[in-house]
Amino acid sequence: MAIYATLMKHQLVVLDFMLKSKSTYHGIFAAYGTGKTVIALAYMNLASFKKVLVISSKTAVMSTWVDEIQQWSDFNYTFLLGTQSQRLVNFKLGIRKINSQVKKKPFIFLLNFDGVHSIFNELCDIKFDLIVIDESTRIKSIDTDRTKAIIKLGSYAKHRIIMTGFPVTENLTNIYSQIKFLDQGKSLGNSFYSFRDKYFVKMGMGIYPKKKGAEEILRLIKPFCIRITGKDLKLPPSIYKVIHVEPNEQQKKLLKSLYELMRVEFGKIKIDTVYIFTLISKALQICSGFLKESDEYDNDGNLIKKGTHIESFQTAKDEALFDLLDEIDLDQNKVIIWCIFRHSISKLEKLFKKIGYPALALTGDTKDVNTVVHKFQHDKKSRVILAIQKKASESITLTICNHAVYYENGWSNDLRMNSEARIRRKGSEHHNSIFYTDLCIKGSIEEKIIKCLHDKANMVSNLQEAFLKEYK
Repeated sequence: MAIYATLMKHQLVVLDFMLKSKSTYHGIFAAYGTGKTVIALAYMNLASFKKVLVISSKTAVMSTWVDEIQQWSDFNYTFLLGTQSQRLVNFKLGIRKINSQVKKKPFIFLLNFDGVHSIFNELCDIKFDLIVIDESTRIKSIDTDRTKAIIKLGSYAKHRIIMTGFPVTENLTNIYSQIKFLDQGKSLGNSFYSFRDKYFVKMGMGIYPKKKGAEEILRLIKPFCIRITGKDLKLPPSIYKVIHVEPNEQQKKLLKSLYELMRVEFGKIKIDTVYIFTLISKALQICSGFLKESDEYDNDGNLIKKGTHIESFQTAKDEALFDLLDEIDLDQNKVIIWCIFRHSISKLEKLFKKIGYPALALTGDTKDVNTVVHKFQHDKKSRVILAIQKKASESITLTICNHAVYYENGWSNDLRMNSEARIRRKGSEHHNSIFYTDLCIKGSIEEKIIKCLHDKANMVSNLQEAFLKEYK
């Protein structure tokens, strides 16, 4: 078995840490683009693992992991994707291949997060030498079935790894379930609620670490976790800008009626959070120039009629976007435009077609992500790519461009951080700066969301500094 990559200095530091550690589980918290996948492959090789399970997003297992395995190793692998029966067939074929391998080298099973449940018992029975959870913030919510299943699955493997840029995206409690997968409760305990009560205090709607709480948590996980920053790659600086746009009269009227409904709801003793977030989603739609008909449900919560009609209207965001693109100069620079709504992508595709710059798109309907990404990266005529954050914020590289425009934002700091990292990672060193521009309707919910994302980013940055201080 062989690894063909020449590891960089920071990758060797991580590998040395893992090999010399007395622990059989490790957390690799390495900035986006620092080569976590190659580190994991090198570790599998040197530790002589035979049966390896990698769990990540579907995009990652179908593109990033396959590309890295093929480029840097001679390891065999198989996908555990598709229907339950298809996963089982490939799983059994993989086991046969392991047993028939002449050379004892790692055989890697590639599985997406949503596929764990369908073949859970079979995965537990195999007792993998190593389980790798890539982008481990996907299991940050302790109460989800996905997280519970993966933690339990981890107990059947001797060696376990979690990998992510940083394990905290919303608040420090995010770290609990990720660490529990690794050590099965040894460091932070078996009860999330006991962990929360011990190290945190609730203030209003937020949860904050008690005095010295963060430092104590980091001290407990220090023996088996390592942090590598983007400074090791000498990445270009990030520059942020918000363009505030005036709402038109129709937007003002629609937003005012929605905010009145929100005030009524917040005045109730028991708040319907689902209804509140529905109203927020509608407010975001209005800011982007459309309003989708709501789904209708009966008193038991059953869907009666799915809303399909979409009312479209003008928004000054579009004019602001194309003014910005003139400033950026598409003849000289490529741009990625991030959206959260599929309708926004469709609208912008038509607008770009009109001005003679047909845009590429990455949405839930995109079947061949790699082809679209390759075209954007290498085709000189492809200047603009439109992307849905949930679809394209992980496991793709778009370092040909140094301009990202956020046509709209959601609440998730995880998605925001990941999407920013698509253009600022290894391969972006040739840019002088990386530019992130948010389009925002004045006086709207968008301003609050951008502030919320900014506050979360500052919180994560402070935790990262504390982490580095602890790990010096």
